[in-house]
Amino acid sequence: MQLTYHRSDNQVVQRTVLPAALIFSEYYFYVAAYNAKYQTTLFYRADRIQAYRPADTVIQRTRAERFEDGQFRQRIQFMYPGQLLTLTFQFWGIVEAALDRLPTAKVIHRFHADGTAEPIKNEQHRNQQPAAGGSVVITAEVYGARGITMWLLSQGANVKVLAPASLVTSFKQELANIQARYN
Repeated sequence: MQLTYHRSDNQVVQRTVLPAALIFSEYYFYVAAYNAKYQTTLFYRADRIQAYRPADTVIQRTRAERFEDGQFRQRIQFMYPGQLLTLTFQFWGIVEAALDRLPTAKVIHRFHADGTAEPIKNEQHRNQQPAAGGSVVITAEVYGARGITMWLLSQGANVKVLAPASLVTSFKQELANIQARYN
């Protein structure tokens, strides 16, 4: 398919893509489509597609290369794609909310309010809310840093990013940028 797309930065671009799925997320419909030029699946907000027609060139993908929307939706945040990464963070907020937002998330450690480790007794105990002031360490697989950074920032002081190091660095920089707005 050949499409004319109006990007969020007001540029209008032409793209030749192989549509793979229609996804609804965060108030919008998106067309997930393989872009051979960039050799990746990209996401086009449906309301920003100005025109489309059959393409002159054919894009083919094997069955093994196909887009898996179920796996994708478990790992994407706010429709910002990127490389798959394993995120680890300490969390003082509502555990259930974090686990609901990040379907691949798993609580790997629990801590009392004084910082001492609390053993995980069983699977049911693993996901229970810690006592007041306590925290958990959560790990999850997510695509890209931009979307997950938005969610992590929305948690305020209830979150501390532990890994990967590149995300810790970019998260600290984003916090510094936020603080600079108030100086």
